[in-house]
Amino acid sequence: MNVEEVITILDEAITPERMYDGYIATLFGWRRHVAIIDSGAGKPPGKKVTWLNPDEKPAVVPEYTTSLETALELANQLVSVESWAACWVNGKGRAQVNDGPVCVSVTPAAALCLAGLKASLE
Repeated sequence: MNVEEVITILDEAITPERMYDGYIATLFGWRRHVAIIDSGAGKPPGKKVTWLNPDEKPAVVPEYTTSLETALELANQLVSVESWAACWVNGKGRAQVNDGPVCVSVTPAAALCLAGLKASLE
């Protein structure tokens, strides 16, 4: 997944989903590892999903789209943030980084992620 694809997903998001955090994490070297496990007694095999951080260690993906603090850290990784704002308007999150566009997404944190991602392309 690339930055443009994640931007499109966050632009079109209707409800908050934890999977959006995973999409963002993949941009920074995180990867999803799926292991097939034996369910025993003739049952079909199951799956165990583990996220590996860039150091290849199992870890929990940061909550980029629900935590303003984490979203701001993300934006600062992407661009030099001199100013930012995030709020709720009519049930949607809105955010802006520096003099970039006002972005709208499912939460203020998701909108802040979106604003940082868009700013990184300029």
